[in-house]
Amino acid sequence: MQMKSSYVDNETGIKLGQIVSNLRNRGPKDISAEKRRDLEQVGFSFDRVGQPRRNQLGDLWQKWFKLLQDYQTVFGHTCLHQNEVFYGQKLGSWVANQRHAYARNNLHEDR
Repeated sequence: MQMKSSYVDNETGIKLGQIVSNLRNRGPKDISAEKRRDLEQVGFSFDRVGQPRRNQLGDLWQKWFKLLQDYQTVFGHTCLHQNEVFYGQKLGSWVANQRHAYARNNLHEDR
C-alpha cells in the first residue's frame, strides 16, 4: 500500500495518508504484534514510498561503514566533522546520523 501523506479519504474525510505516514515513521517495533498481523493481512508495508527495502538499507549501511573503516585507516580516527567529505562522499553527515540514531536508541541492534 503506497500513498502520499496528504491523502484524504473522500467518503469519510479521514486523513489516511497521515495515519499511514505516522505508522511508517513509528515502525513495526512500536506496534503490538496483533496490530502488526492485522496490518500485514491487508498488505500494509512499513517501507516508505521511494525508500529502499531493509536488505538494501543493510547493504547501503555496510557501504558507508566500509568507507568509515577506510577513513580510519587513512587518518587513524573516526572523529569526523558533520560537513567532512571523504572520497567524494558526505561521510561526516552519515556519521552524524549514526550518532544521532544511537543517542535516540534508534540504531539497529546489529550495528
